[in-house]
Amino acid sequence: MAANKNNKALNVPHLRFPEFTGEWYKHSLGEIGETIVGLTYKPSDVVENNGIIVFRSSNIKDGAIDYSDLVRVNKNIKKRIITKEDDILVCARNGSQRLIGKNAIIKNKDTNNTFGAFMMAYRSKYNLFILPLLSTKRYFSQVAENLGARINQITASDFNRFEFYVPNDYIERAKIAELFRLLDERITVQNKIIEKLETLIKGIVDL
Repeated sequence: MAANKNNKALNVPHLRFPEFTGEWYKHSLGEIGETIVGLTYKPSDVVENNGIIVFRSSNIKDGAIDYSDLVRVNKNIKKRIITKEDDILVCARNGSQRLIGKNAIIKNKDTNNTFGAFMMAYRSKYNLFILPLLSTKRYFSQVAENLGARINQITASDFNRFEFYVPNDYIERAKIAELFRLLDERITVQNKIIEKLETLIKGIVDL
């Protein structure tokens, strides 16, 4: 990527792939994709085994889906709220205000499950590009501005109104998305290396 010398004149990032020019434009998330509210279920729907997994706020940890605290239900689930690869799962309502807006992308291993009513899924063709936007100051500022007065929540309508500057060139969106995917892959590998080294250190110290 190259430094963009024209960034003072245009709404574009400071670093940009050199083959792309032109201004980035403000778009709402609702213009790019759709936001889907999750499943409402009763305690009597919950089962120990053989049910469908319902992802909740506690299943998002460090930007990924965590399986250590699962709820399963035996209930007919509409196809619309079955998780698909690259859906972005968002915490929409929680007793803790700081958790509102936290999110994670659904990977292949997380598909064919569902998500609870206090969650939302954002679905678009450009989610690999959208995902990094949902960790920016601009994103969390919009979350804070839309929190309910008495209930810690953001609605699907709120989320659809969130605005970001994005390139209209779909090829540029795809190239940026691939760059972030590669960076995320590298971070995952490095974290695994760190975990192994920490285990080795602990093993040596415990001798």
